[in-house]
Amino acid sequence: MFRMLKRFLVGSILAFLIVGIGCAGGMKESDLVSWEKHFEMIQPLGAGAGGAHVLMTDTSEVRVGSFTYNEEKVVDIYYPPDMDFNEVRPVLVLLGLSDVLMKKDYGVPYRYTGQALGWAQSAAELGFVVLAHDTGQFPKKDLIVLVEWIREKGKKYGLNGDEIGIWSSSDACDIAVKSLRPDNNGIPSPSAIFAVFYYGNLTAYSGQDPEVPILIVTAENDGSTDMARIEKFISKMREQGNPITHIHHNTGHHAFEVGQDSTETRNIIDQTLSFMLTHTEL
Repeated sequence: MFRMLKRFLVGSILAFLIVGIGCAGGMKESDLVSWEKHFEMIQPLGAGAGGAHVLMTDTSEVRVGSFTYNEEKVVDIYYPPDMDFNEVRPVLVLLGLSDVLMKKDYGVPYRYTGQALGWAQSAAELGFVVLAHDTGQFPKKDLIVLVEWIREKGKKYGLNGDEIGIWSSSDACDIAVKSLRPDNNGIPSPSAIFAVFYYGNLTAYSGQDPEVPILIVTAENDGSTDMARIEKFISKMREQGNPITHIHHNTGHHAFEVGQDSTETRNIIDQTLSFMLTHTEL
């Protein structure tokens, strides 16, 4: 009896180890769904709220997986069509406003908005692995926790923890700036490889500011953004020798890439994607 019990325990432990090794070995195709299936699954929750990104299409070879990165918080990961899970790819994190505010204004978390879905699809088709995550009342804290998760466990998910870019818009840009300041308990070094700020109310803080290549996009008819504040930020960054690229949409409004389809809008999006590629090894 004892011998049978011993054999059972040894067999169980061995099976557990084999399963554990298999789980730790990396992603599987069965963990993912198609772009179309993902959109269908989140449609009842109000997917696409806030308008459609001008580059978002109904069909795509992009695949999507949803995973827990911190307690009950979820991150949606968008993979390029040619993703090989024996390798890691550069990461693009989409940072939106707190989901508390987003649900109040749009009824959905940021990751389900048309803006997030559109950028996720277009950047993943370009070759990035794109992350759109749940946030609570403290988006800065959630971003830092997400980056730590990428660096600790990202290899399993095909994520290169040394190549993380950040895309942000509106008031969430200031959250990103604070997160990129390591002297302010921000993202642990190495910092992001680039940051993209669309029509964001950026603040030139005293002390250490981001030392990463930054692309800032503004719009002429944006009534929600303080241009003087942005110009002050740009001026300070350039005084410190930080690489800054500034693009201005001559006829754009706030969130112009969502719903304001024009040649100028598409050109600026193309320049943004080119900027991202310039600072990665894709």
